[in-house]
Amino acid sequence: RVALRALGIEMLFETRCDRVAPAADPAGGAFELKSAGGVESRTFDACVRCFGARPQTAWLDGFCARDARGFVVVDDRGRCAVGDAENVWAAGDCAAKPDAQRLASYAHFEGEYVAGCILAAAAGSAQPEPYAPPPRLVALSFGPRDGAFAYDAKPVPVPGALVPWLKTVIEHWFIRLLPMPYAVLRWLPDVGGGAAARGWGRATAANATDAAVA
Repeated sequence: RVALRALGIEMLFETRCDRVAPAADPAGGAFELKSAGGVESRTFDACVRCFGARPQTAWLDGFCARDARGFVVVDDRGRCAVGDAENVWAAGDCAAKPDAQRLASYAHFEGEYVAGCILAAAAGSAQPEPYAPPPRLVALSFGPRDGAFAYDAKPVPVPGALVPWLKTVIEHWFIRLLPMPYAVLRWLPDVGGGAAARGWGRATAANATDAAVA
């Protein structure tokens, strides 16, 4: 945060853009911001929209159930309904789940878990316990000597200088595609009701599309 302020960048926390008023320059203009303190109109030089996800699952039409947004409906073990077949799974960004889980770390968690399910099915052994999404661990670096760390969206009071190092370790892990220790991280304690946003397999046939399953 200190590094961003030094660059003249202002950070607004717990604030959402409720409405955008177009300007002559489509890159910037007037914005209406909504926070706990009320509604405020501000003008910015540019608007960079970085949100949302659109699954490319149209080719699955008629094969498996999808929700209203096109995500594949799964149960608490990542299975999707495909006729009489039992051993069909979906994981990662194509699976229906809370948007808070659309992070690379959760793709690793789910991939590791589903791989265990596939191995168990191939060996004819019992399936693992239902998938339990670990807490969200987010490290944001604001330069080489400052940053912030959050545990399930709750700020963690750690020295900012340690965050860039922590983020470097995490990115190095992901770049080398090493498996995440899901078996350990799933037992981390819940903080402030964060588990409610980490549900898995909450989508049901009620909000799935009417596509017939072959």
